[in-house]
This record gives sequence, structure tokens and C-alpha cells, in this order.
Amino acid sequence: MPALPWPAVREPSTVVRRLVQLITLPPTLVGVLLSFPVNALDYLFRRPPYSFKRHLVLGAARFFQNATSLLRFVMPQDTEARVIPKAAAKRTTVEYGVRQVAPVPAEARLPSTRLTAGMEAVEAVQVPLFAIAPKGSETWKRAAPGEMCILYIVGGGYQTGHPLQFSMSTEYVVHTGLRLFSPNYRKCLDDASGFPAPLLDMLAGLQYVIEELGFEAKNIILLGESAGGHGSLMVARYMDDLIQAGFTRWGLPGAVFASAPWTNMLCNFDTIDSNYSKDWLAPVRRVIAPSFNRHCAGHLTDPLISPALTGADDKHYARLQDAGVRVHVDCGTDEVLYDDGVRVVQTMRAQGLDVQFRIVPHGVHCEFAFATLLPGVYPGAGFSWPLLLGDLDDMIAQLRAR
Repeated sequence: MPALPWPAVREPSTVVRRLVQLITLPPTLVGVLLSFPVNALDYLFRRPPYSFKRHLVLGAARFFQNATSLLRFVMPQDTEARVIPKAAAKRTTVEYGVRQVAPVPAEARLPSTRLTAGMEAVEAVQVPLFAIAPKGSETWKRAAPGEMCILYIVGGGYQTGHPLQFSMSTEYVVHTGLRLFSPNYRKCLDDASGFPAPLLDMLAGLQYVIEELGFEAKNIILLGESAGGHGSLMVARYMDDLIQAGFTRWGLPGAVFASAPWTNMLCNFDTIDSNYSKDWLAPVRRVIAPSFNRHCAGHLTDPLISPALTGADDKHYARLQDAGVRVHVDCGTDEVLYDDGVRVVQTMRAQGLDVQFRIVPHGVHCEFAFATLLPGVYPGAGFSWPLLLGDLDDMIAQLRAR
């Protein structure tokens, strides 16, 4: 049996986790403070083409994530995964809702979700599906003829992330006027929730939007950032694989909007190391990759989970092009996953897919998110957010013009 190329992650009890946090937090905070003079000297010597404050903030965030991931602890389970967060309930610009939706049926589980005994043991379960609708409209009404919607896949390294925790999903609805649905898929925190658990949960949300709410697949935009960008590409691939296997109930999506996607489960592209000192993202190989891939030893290059490693004989992206599926990918030149974005776009274009590719000069991982999560944290934070919203507007206009 092949082994994963990283040490295993740890799943501590609540008591152990809190004890370790109590012991390690003080030296970690001291280290964060010490990172400021170290990064100040680094800025003076290297003179990077962005602000001094940005260099200090990102350096401190990088140190904190690095230090807190050294123990290889997975994140704790989210006890509010099935409820609307208090922070979201305070927002009054949209309408929110949540429902438990049925798991995908056995006939929708392709062999690609059963490659190992571990994958086979992962069950399809009920999933909380969150909905956001424009103010004054109904969240769960049946789709009108030709109505478009967004199926939002939240990011968070398959370790954390609630669709309504932060305001980005809300802002997509406010900006576009479309309804947004988001399955709060299981995070990969134990053997029961490793791959393919997130995929099965995403598909459960897709199934409800199509079969219960009546949206046509061609009017659905799969949208996500980081791990959510990976999830969006993964769902689109799986929808295509279902059609090739004779399961035609769902069809293909109208569009895929993948921002800062993680696309290579081997985590061996150059920028994952060469851009480390520029980005804020925690080491992907330490917890994120081994936790998501705990059942995937020997299959890390499978195109379903590593879309950038799709072989030359694969025709998935060619089929998306033939079907008129619009695809967007964006990534920043300073992020550790920059090569992930570049390589998946090269793979798409090699198969003839006319992908919209946005390269953000000097952008760190999910740089656009700072516009809504930490506005004003440093000069120019979130500068690419208007650019991405413009790209999303273009995509929606193209879908409406079909």
C-alpha cells in the first residue's frame, strides 16, 4: 500500500487541544512581535514593490500560521456548522436561510469516489445548505424560467470555513442580484470526513438546487476561492464524469469561477516554496494536504482531485468548451499557489478551453478577500476585489447572451 508523502495529521481531544494552546500561545505571540523587526529589516534590504505595512502584516500572519501548524493539529469541529452565524444574522442587506438536504444517491457515486477502502468507507450524509437572496425576495422559491444562481463553495483549506461566516458570499448576492446557495460540506478533520466527503456534500447541495428548486444546470455558476476554487473545478469535473457514465440528470454547469484555486495535490510546483516569503498562507503540506488526502495514497494525480495534473489524453476541458461552459481562473503572482493557477490554465488551454485568466500582479493568496474581511489593514488591501467582480459581471453577461 503506497503512503502519503507527508507525516500524518493529529486529531487531539478538546482537553489536549486547549492545554497545548495554553502552553504554546504565549511564545507564539512573542514570536509574532519579534517578526515585526525581522520583517522590517527584510523590507529595507529587499525593497519589495509594495508597502512597508503590507510586508509587516503578511509576515506576522505567516509566522502565526506557521507556528500554530507545527503540531499538525487539524482544526476543531465547527459546532455551528448547521446554523446561521450571529455575524450573518446582523447583516440586513440580504435574506438568509438554511435547510438540511438529502445525500446523493448511491447511483451518483462513481468509482472515482471509491478508489481505496478509506474512500469506500466515507458515507454520503445529509448536508446543511445555506441560501442567500436579495433583500425582500424568497430564499427557497422555485427557480423562474432562465433564472441563474450561484453555487458557492467556501474556502478554508478543507479545514475550516462557514459559507456565511464572512461577508464575501453576501457581497456576491448584493453585487449580482442572483440567489446564492452553499452546502456547508464536511471539513476533512477525521477519517469519516476525508475525501470524498467534501465532494459528496457539494453534490448534495447541487442536487437540491437542480431537483428541488428547479434550476437548470446550465444556469448555475460554480464559484469558490482557494479550496473552494478547487471544489468548484472538482464539481464541474464530476458532473462531466457522471454524464460520461450515463447519469444525465444534472448536466453541466453554465460557468465555473475559480479564484486562487489549489489544483495540485502533490504540492510540488515551484511557487509553493519560492513564494513562501511573500505570501501569508500556512504551509499547505503540513495539515491541509495530508488531511484532505488521508484516503488518497497512490491517487494524488487523479484529475478529479488534481485538476492541474490532467493527462494529455483527457478531454474534460474540451467537452466543457464544446458545451459552452464559461470558466474563469485567477491567481496572484506572489501567492504560494500561483503555479497551481498557471498550470491548470495551461492544461485547459491545451485542450482548447477558452478560459478567462486573471493574473493579479503582486497579489497574495486570495488578495481580493482583504477588501471584505480586513478592509484597511494595509494600503491597497483587497485591490483586486473590483477586478474580480468585473470578471464575474462579464461571465454573467455572457451567460445571459446565449
